[in-house]
Amino acid sequence: MYQDFDRGLARERTAQMRKEVDHYRLAARLAKAARSEEDGAIRRGRIARGVALATALFR
Repeated sequence: MYQDFDRGLARERTAQMRKEVDHYRLAARLAKAARSEEDGAIRRGRIARGVALATALFR
């Protein structure tokens, strides 16, 4: 009787831990995507400024 109860609790706890891990993975993936978008915008801005400077120098 107690063994079944313990198994049920263990299953519930395992399911909860998996749910939390999935949530943390999703949050980490979203944060990484946001960082890469910001980095991309910074790089594009730097490249645009460099091209504008080179264009101005060769006019």
